[in-house]
Amino acid sequence: MTLQIGLIGGGNISATHARAVSAISGAEIAAVFGTNAEKVGRICQEHGGKPYQQFGEFLSHRPMDMVVIGSPARRTRHRGGESWAARPRRKADRYQLGER
Repeated sequence: MTLQIGLIGGGNISATHARAVSAISGAEIAAVFGTNAEKVGRICQEHGGKPYQQFGEFLSHRPMDMVVIGSPARRTRHRGGESWAARPRRKADRYQLGER
């Protein structure tokens, strides 16, 4: 069974998630939602999936087993805590990001 993944966002973070999904056997991009049609279209052209600009239509897409939100870390920082991007990178992080 192939895991069908939806992406929210059309920017660099979502493009990174799309590349990661494309590298995983048994997973594929099913749908991408974003407000910038050009960016969403580019991700879909490169990695598959159906582009959406209407959130309700995106959520109704089937099959879709999970959704990944592509939001910059500065927008997901919790009060009183550090974001992932602000902390020092570990060796495993650098490896996953292609840094050696």
